[in-house]
Amino acid sequence: MVEQEPKYHKGDLTDPDHWDTVWSMLPRSDSVMAWIRHKWQWKLNRFLCRQLDALGKRDSIDVLELGCAPGTMLERIYRLRPQHRLHGIDFSIDGIEMCRARLKAKRIPATVYHGDIRTIELPPIYQMIVSFGLLEHFQDPIEVLHCHCRFLAPGGIVLVTVPNFAVPIVHTWIKLTVPEILQTHNFAIMT
Repeated sequence: MVEQEPKYHKGDLTDPDHWDTVWSMLPRSDSVMAWIRHKWQWKLNRFLCRQLDALGKRDSIDVLELGCAPGTMLERIYRLRPQHRLHGIDFSIDGIEMCRARLKAKRIPATVYHGDIRTIELPPIYQMIVSFGLLEHFQDPIEVLHCHCRFLAPGGIVLVTVPNFAVPIVHTWIKLTVPEILQTHNFAIMT
């Protein structure tokens, strides 16, 4: 597998430079707020466990996260099911470095690739493909969903989540506090 330099595509709402900026502005250490968020996300943990167990395999499976920076979801999956082999792809160099450092510091074994999900060459061996908050950064979500399936082994599962910023109160709050988010998200798919 050769990592390829990601390119900006028409219809992308972000590019690698955008994500390098986002990831470089985040604090590099865990905070009290991260701990509180982790404790409140028991529903997400329960949902992930159901999906990870849906394949009926208790032994190790290969899980690939698309858009894996900064590594929080790979860490979460490892904490829930440490027997699985974890992999990730992201096109932000800063995001990949942050992800690798996070996983290394927590001694979480994972293979993380730098590349564009549309062009990176990986074999279709993954029993589960996941993405958390990736799809809404593209004008054409169908193209991105097809990218998920490119890496999927026969009988595998694709799990995709998107935030729901389209709720009127949330949308208004975003407009007032961080309006630049409106340019980098496809609100039409957030229902």
